Amino acid sequence: MQEEKVVRKRILAVASALILCLGLTGTALAGKQERTVYAGTVEELQDALASNTRIILEGRDYSIGSLGIQNLENVTIQGTEGTRILTQYEGNFALDIGASSVVLENLAVCLDPPEGTWHDTELFIVGVLSDSRLTLQGCEIIGCLMSCAIGEGCSFTVKDTVFRDCPRGIMKMCAGQALFENCTFSGNGFGNGNKEPVDCAVTWNGSWGSEGPLTFSGCTFENNNNAGFLSGEWDTEGEYRLQDCTFSNNRWDEGTPHASPAQAVPTASTVLVNGEKKSFDAYNIAGNNYFKLRDLAYVLSGTDKQFEVGWDAAAKAISLTSGQAYTAVGGEMTGKGAGTKTANPSSARIILNGEELSLTAYEIGGNNYFKLRDIGQTFDFGVGWDGGAQTITIDTSTGYTAE
Repeated sequence: MQEEKVVRKRILAVASALILCLGLTGTALAGKQERTVYAGTVEELQDALASNTRIILEGRDYSIGSLGIQNLENVTIQGTEGTRILTQYEGNFALDIGASSVVLENLAVCLDPPEGTWHDTELFIVGVLSDSRLTLQGCEIIGCLMSCAIGEGCSFTVKDTVFRDCPRGIMKMCAGQALFENCTFSGNGFGNGNKEPVDCAVTWNGSWGSEGPLTFSGCTFENNNNAGFLSGEWDTEGEYRLQDCTFSNNRWDEGTPHASPAQAVPTASTVLVNGEKKSFDAYNIAGNNYFKLRDLAYVLSGTDKQFEVGWDAAAKAISLTSGQAYTAVGGEMTGKGAGTKTANPSSARIILNGEELSLTAYEIGGNNYFKLRDIGQTFDFGVGWDGGAQTITIDTSTGYTAE
């Protein structure tokens, strides 16, 4: 009988422990479940910020200058029909996501400056701490230049979002990893008042040391007025990709219809300029060799076929002047291509001695590369190929001869 009591006590103790464990587990699981909070004011939105929370906004205007979301997990801010975030904080809406994971759904972020004034308005997104993750889903960015500082190890994902009527352009990106999927960019880059649009629709700056790619997948670019699609300041290695995107009636379509990106393989051939070996940053694209324009001008300066390279701000074009010595700007003939790159058709206009030219060019890592034979024909210098020696020759003592 005593043994039965002991066994019974042990069974009850085990059962109690199991119940306690299950209760604690249930509490823990419940803590991870998403809670829903309705916020009718900016203050209620800020008070509701917590991990594992979906905050639903009413279909009204929210004048939010700056919103900091620090060290939170699984935060969703969801708008209903008519919800707008208005930029009234020194002309900007600043979103600092810290080390959080945040989703913005069905929101419109709009320029709303005081009447009669103009701001270089930005939807400014900061996520410089490791593992910051921000997703825009089904949003509209209206009248704003979007600027993102996404640090190394952070990510920015934009899906089914429209960017429209942004007078200065579309966006500036800085490092990090960004994906734009099924987004539409329309009616941007037409300027406003005395403010000219930025030269390129997208600027990708890799100066923060990140190697994360910038990718546009299934996106539509239509009726944008920037001079070119994309430029970059590549202080470090980086890449961008265009996948199944469509382009129509954009400023960068003029003269050269937008074509699909191409693979650029570093040119392995030896290059001789007037018999002297030179190391160019050159690429082979679809069987043709493309050289950086300023590198060619640099090595040919002082010869009979020299030419100057400049920028015509009024015409927004690269200006070339034949017979004039080249003015170095720094960075010429430095580095050599390594690894296959993505080459996008360049939108750059070319003005030679006051007349516009139509030349095939690609943009690689923020620089324009031109077909060597096109430049040879333009400035009438000899371009040759020695297949046995795998050598490209440039000879300024002779004129250009077609293949």
